[in-house]
Amino acid sequence: MQWYSPRSVRHVWVGAAILLCALARASGMADAQSPSQPPAQPQVSEELLARVPEDLREAARKTVMSERLQRDLLGLSAPGEFRLAILLRVADRAGAEDLILDKLPTEPPRTRMYLVQAMRGARWAAHARTRPTLHRLLTDDTDPDTIRATLDALWSLSRTADTDTLRVLRERVAREHKDGPTPLFETVGHLEHRWQTLTRGTMLPTFLQKPPALFTVPTKRRTVRVVAFGDFGTGTPEQRDVAQAIQRLHRRRPFTLGVTLGDNFYPRGMESTTDVRWTTYWEEQYGRLGVPFYATLGNHDWMLPDSPAAELMYAARSRTWRMPATYYTFVAGPVQFFATDTTAMSATQQIWLRDALDRSRARWKVVYGHHPAYREVPEGFDVPESFKVGKKGLMQADMFRLVPILTGRADVYLAGHEHSMQHFKPEENTHHVIAGGGGRTLYPVQNTGASAVLFAKSTLGFAVLDATDDRLTITFVGTDGQPMYEHVLTHP
Repeated sequence: MQWYSPRSVRHVWVGAAILLCALARASGMADAQSPSQPPAQPQVSEELLARVPEDLREAARKTVMSERLQRDLLGLSAPGEFRLAILLRVADRAGAEDLILDKLPTEPPRTRMYLVQAMRGARWAAHARTRPTLHRLLTDDTDPDTIRATLDALWSLSRTADTDTLRVLRERVAREHKDGPTPLFETVGHLEHRWQTLTRGTMLPTFLQKPPALFTVPTKRRTVRVVAFGDFGTGTPEQRDVAQAIQRLHRRRPFTLGVTLGDNFYPRGMESTTDVRWTTYWEEQYGRLGVPFYATLGNHDWMLPDSPAAELMYAARSRTWRMPATYYTFVAGPVQFFATDTTAMSATQQIWLRDALDRSRARWKVVYGHHPAYREVPEGFDVPESFKVGKKGLMQADMFRLVPILTGRADVYLAGHEHSMQHFKPEENTHHVIAGGGGRTLYPVQNTGASAVLFAKSTLGFAVLDATDDRLTITFVGTDGQPMYEHVLTHP
């Protein structure tokens, strides 16, 4: 897996040096492995040592180099090319790790990149200074190719996306954006978002995750009517009951568009764009409405390695399913919608959301995603360690980092995940709404009457948003097609 894309013209001389050394090294290894004679240990010639920079001379003297390799090295005329070739040959020798790690930060960018690429194998993985040194490069290096190569090396050393590296990347992203995005912000941001994806065991290409520019969904009038639901792709009678209620309501008062709140397909997302469930779980249930649905991913949609890509790419095969990226924003009438991917919530995505909300001049701002910030806690509920009790009767995930971004910026945050229908009193005019009754087995709730809980019910259903310039009405509708709860937001 490569995280870099070297510019071939700029690296011609380096490539030539490496090719020469690799060919000579292969020849030397073949000689050394011959069963008819003991391994050759040719001494480094005085002619070659005389050209080696003084700080590398002793290490070069201890390094095994075949006569052919020495001739090839002597043929390298450019000082930088020669130094890099010596460093790479020294890096291949067991016991030279500390020397290479000491030299690494002060070498030129191209040399750093190729030295990092040379850090492969068990001895580099086992060395105590390797990972800390690579993490320092991720923290401080200013060369994009070196940063990409560093992340590639970290991956190759353990074949896993570790959370320590993710923490380093998040800190770098935040620093690059602190006083306005730097030229490195986009590079580091893409790498951080991809590493976040890899921690889930899925390799989803960055270009499928990068949000497009703000786009507009055409509407016939200024008002919009939106249906929203999550936790629905079950193929059960319960899903069909909710879908049929949506269809009946659409015939009476048509929807402009729909949004999904994640966990679109159970139990583990979609295997491909041709999975038969696209017909039975989606097209037959919601495609009949003929309106576009702008989807988000839930934790179940991330469970199969290919599922996120399948859901993103299915838009090319459907008249109604839309997912231009894993997170994105669009305008419909007086509302700007912000679709988020809360399962893979990278620092890059958080910065994007905050900036997009701050730039928005829409009358209403509606953010939606899968995981809620809050939920009603039934009496006697065993609170997991990953959650903490906040306001009375509520539970907030301490890992959930959206609340400070949403508060005071968004009018509404729509979520699923909790298989129920819930609404909480606003925080600085930001309302938290859960519409997770799309068809999955329901979760128990207990409306404790806590001051922050406006409505909580364990029931199948969906949410409807009716937006004009002056009012945003949130309605919960059951499988009988009747409203069970309504709340109206008005602008002062």
